[in-house]
Amino acid sequence: MRYHLLLGGNEGDVDQNMAAAIDLIREGGGVVVGVSRVYVSEPWGYESDNLFHNVAAIVDISLGPREFLASLKEIERMLGRKRKTAEHVYQDRPIDIDILLCEDIVISTDDLEIPHPRMAERRFALAPLAEISPDVRHPLLKKSIKEMLDECEDCGVVSLAGNIRIGRL
Repeated sequence: MRYHLLLGGNEGDVDQNMAAAIDLIREGGGVVVGVSRVYVSEPWGYESDNLFHNVAAIVDISLGPREFLASLKEIERMLGRKRKTAEHVYQDRPIDIDILLCEDIVISTDDLEIPHPRMAERRFALAPLAEISPDVRHPLLKKSIKEMLDECEDCGVVSLAGNIRIGRL
């Protein structure tokens, strides 16, 4: 199955954590087909002095969505992730890995939503994804990633962190 992921964080050596996460995905049987450059943005949904670093990645792996999500959560835990929110409030984190898309699959359960329910609202997710998969279409919105980025109303500034690349292909 082909997955489009967003990796990021804003605590500690995030670039190293993202590289380690990509290596661990490979060790778990994933074939990393593409990784965007590093993008930097302000935190979304809460206040922090720490900027976020994000990359998008394309991964082919034989795991189904639930199994792959469990694997990604274990990678997050191994790299120091404790919890996503505290009392429903976002907080700084060393690593975060989200499944944005999985082919044309649509899943909506309490613990897994594919496509990611807020990806079209988040410039920090769309910008790196548009770099590596501009023509991939959202299965519900029927728009390409590039179209969603062009129409995104999120005014947050998202910029390249130079020409930095995470990991190797």
